[in-house]
Amino acid sequence: MQRLRQTHRASRTGALVAAVLGAAFASTSAFAKDRIEEKPQTPYLARDFIFVESPQIEEYLRTICQRMLDARGVKMELPRILVQSSDAFNAFTDANRNLVISTGALRAVESEDELAALLGHELAHLVLKHPQDKDVMRSLPLGLQSRAAFKDAAAELNGQKATHVRDLSRFDPNDMNEAQATNVLWSDYVSPSWNRGQEREADAQGFELMRAAGYDPSAFGLLFSKLATAETKRSERLQVLKKALVAELREAGKAAGPAPASRSGAKGDALAVANDVKNSTADTAAEKLVDGLAAFNRSYESPDERQAALSAYAREHREKKRAPRPEVKFDLVLKGGAGAELLKVDAAALETMGALAARKAAEAKKAAEGLGADDAKPPSAHVYLAKGSYHQVHGRKELGEPSAQAWVESTRPPAQAYTWLASYQAQRRDFAAAISTLESGRERVGASGPFMPSLVAMAKASGNMPLARDYTKECKAVSNKDVADTVKSFVTDTSKPTGLYAECVRQLGEVPKDDPITESVKGKTRELGRKLLDRF
Repeated sequence: MQRLRQTHRASRTGALVAAVLGAAFASTSAFAKDRIEEKPQTPYLARDFIFVESPQIEEYLRTICQRMLDARGVKMELPRILVQSSDAFNAFTDANRNLVISTGALRAVESEDELAALLGHELAHLVLKHPQDKDVMRSLPLGLQSRAAFKDAAAELNGQKATHVRDLSRFDPNDMNEAQATNVLWSDYVSPSWNRGQEREADAQGFELMRAAGYDPSAFGLLFSKLATAETKRSERLQVLKKALVAELREAGKAAGPAPASRSGAKGDALAVANDVKNSTADTAAEKLVDGLAAFNRSYESPDERQAALSAYAREHREKKRAPRPEVKFDLVLKGGAGAELLKVDAAALETMGALAARKAAEAKKAAEGLGADDAKPPSAHVYLAKGSYHQVHGRKELGEPSAQAWVESTRPPAQAYTWLASYQAQRRDFAAAISTLESGRERVGASGPFMPSLVAMAKASGNMPLARDYTKECKAVSNKDVADTVKSFVTDTSKPTGLYAECVRQLGEVPKDDPITESVKGKTRELGRKLLDRF
């Protein structure tokens, strides 16, 4: 009987934790309404995605996409092409009609036919209107815990212990060295995961798109093999990330403290959740939550299975008239000219950052030689990250700051570009400039979370305590969207600041006197808890 009670309680606890955390994630959907300089929005910048500036490559990819849509007679708005700096072989679309493709994929494809197969498959998901409800960009928090988890995972993937600090107002050089690994993890996390039926539909529709445009659909065979290899590597990276995310959620529960013995009923059960978060039952619930929000385990078929299914489709849907072969510019754009040079320098930047993160000085020095002269403008602004990081590691800050400034002035600078530049300005005690940089960053990126502790710290350092208090109050509103904060507000009665807000309060050095405990988030979450508990 005792074991039965324990099993029932474990089941109830796991379901409750997962449901409450899920509601907390969903409460961050307001982020989807944020806007930056481009429309439709590019929400990736707050997640420290590193994008490449290459008008030539982007136009080339758009031309291929438009050719396939026109040839098939599809009346659809062309998605916006975003080229991500990453060695991972990856491409995906999102709910905002962005098509993200990695430089690693552009270096790996061997022909325009294979590139058309990759782009055609992604276009097919849009043509078929596959639901984008798996697009977690709108629901994933940007608070202290989630960002720290990604950095922990990035450090582990680079063979290092997580040495960065949780103080987001301080600039940690390790963050920049691990920027590329973090960038890849974000891409792994937000890539949609379609079921097998949807994947087969996209293969078939992509086949029709490229065949109508005159491309050779047999290129799908080679593509399937590369996608399978990439998926294996992705799964390995995501297991590291999952461990870090679960650890962060577990730490959030630990902070709530033990449930008082006198408590009973729904509230007592809710407080008991705080204790159970420490055990394996809650770990399982957190893992299920993470699995549900991100595509940690895709249901892809093997390359042979996908190829066999596509071959069967082709036999059943033979083309009546072969379309004329299009003008192919693959060698001109990706294997030669400015596009090829950019991909080469990007590869050197990735290698440099990887060596810096792994603390391999000799390899970093050799790779950095491929970045070009210090006074030369790189083919894409994202290369400034590698240049500046290399100089910073070697104590040449005078060369690092111009790199940060140039990155900020580029087309799509991520949040870390602004915090990086602000760190140099703060070191010179030019706090007004640092605040201006951070304010520009949150306006451009479309999210405040990555900047709030730094803004509080810079305002206080400048001697402007009223401004620092205002930032702290604003930080609380941002913090209420963070998963860890919402969990704590549910499982404890404490009035102590938590999560991102706690970091802002720590920077301020006090809890604002005119900032009473906000019960709205707690009340809604507790009500959800009571309703859930009634079911068990």
